Amino acid sequence: MKIRDVDADVKRKIVHWFDYIRSQRYFLEELGLLACLPDKLKAQIVLQVYRDTFRQVHIFKNCEPGLLLEIVLKLKLQVYCPGDYLCKQGDVGKEMYIVKSGLLKVIDNNGRILASLNGGSVFGEISVLEIPGSTSGNRRIANVVSVGYSECLSLCKQDLLALLQDYPKVSTPYVE
Repeated sequence: MKIRDVDADVKRKIVHWFDYIRSQRYFLEELGLLACLPDKLKAQIVLQVYRDTFRQVHIFKNCEPGLLLEIVLKLKLQVYCPGDYLCKQGDVGKEMYIVKSGLLKVIDNNGRILASLNGGSVFGEISVLEIPGSTSGNRRIANVVSVGYSECLSLCKQDLLALLQDYPKVSTPYVE
């Protein structure tokens, strides 16, 4: 960072990031190990590891086991630093999120806190699923910012819609 003349604030954020990762030492090791596994085995492990989180996610409660396994294979774990915005009001929604750990604040453009999100919370599903009757369409209706370090599982809209097309008989409260 010295050679590249990286800004002091960015250096500080990088050092804090590595401190966080070091405190969560399993994180990098898990990612490496999971990458080596076959998809179905990887999905079974992820389902077991995140079982408590998935139990709290309303839209997954009545999923067929096969569909849930396919959804899990599409999830991506993302870690956010303090102050990171996961989405901003008015942006086009391209993914939904499941909070694994940490604390997120939902705020309006005036900085007013509308809600707090923690483990098991889901957001972004409205813009991803384009729920009939929603006045926002697929636009984000608020800003979501990470308070501390937060871990979220994201599911891309394209992946979700492709999976739902493969399971036309599955009905959810949000998709006909």
